Amino acid sequence: MKTTNNNTLSSDRLTSTSRTSRIGLTLTLFALFLCSLAASATTCTLVSGALIQISAGTTEVWGLDAHGNVYRYDKKTNAFHQEHGSLSQIVVGKGKYVWGLNSSQDIYVYDFATKEWQEVPGVLRQIAAGGAGVWGINNAGQIYFYNGSNFVQFTNGTVPVAQYIAVGADEPWVLDTSGSPWLYNTDTGFFDKVQEATLTQIAVGNALEVWGVNARQDIYKYNVTTERFDEVRGLLVQVSLTNNANMWGINAQGAVYKFVSGKFERQCASVDTFVQVSAGGPNAGVWALTDSGQIYKF
Repeated sequence: MKTTNNNTLSSDRLTSTSRTSRIGLTLTLFALFLCSLAASATTCTLVSGALIQISAGTTEVWGLDAHGNVYRYDKKTNAFHQEHGSLSQIVVGKGKYVWGLNSSQDIYVYDFATKEWQEVPGVLRQIAAGGAGVWGINNAGQIYFYNGSNFVQFTNGTVPVAQYIAVGADEPWVLDTSGSPWLYNTDTGFFDKVQEATLTQIAVGNALEVWGVNARQDIYKYNVTTERFDEVRGLLVQVSLTNNANMWGINAQGAVYKFVSGKFERQCASVDTFVQVSAGGPNAGVWALTDSGQIYKF
């Protein structure tokens, strides 16, 4: 079915001049459209190297390769340089605080003065660091926190058996073995269970900015007023916002998204093989890794 032409000139009476004008106008509008796309596109830069794990803190960015070798990002050279040590997990916290676990679950903190890893007594399966300190869980699901010299088991009140822990600027959150989230209450010093949510991964930012995903890839955001998780339209397998004002995530198809003004916006659309994203502070940036270990900076 043809659409009605509402132009004051009928299509069969167009002069060559009017045709030329229309073609020129069309080309001009198309050029403006391309410019708008270029202006709105997010820059993603491929950085040399190959990593399987990356962690961006407030100022530092570190990673591990497939052999457990440790790398630190140097802004001056725009490259990752190998540091001493071998780890199976690495996390970057506030400022120059970098923590790691080896294959035996021993705990290490990096000493920037000696450029060596210093072992800290204890054994952990997972470690997390942020403005709220350094926390971890062991194979039994027991929760530990760093008191400045040692990791001490958390025993206040009802303590969940944890399978995952995340640390933000203000407090840690844990997921218990059923996937239920628990918030550390800074007023009482206890962990409080948050009702009606089952998650597989959780990310914590500033001022109770908390996001999570479940096994069906559904996305949830914590509502401070209702103290519950509200579902957000979309599908993701991983979320990150530890030191960033915006939530970033990856879907099952390997695409990276950023949550902006109430909606998810695709980032770095030329790449669809991302497997991890780490949102750091303004001085660290946002980073993502592909399934082949390629490193991208946003």
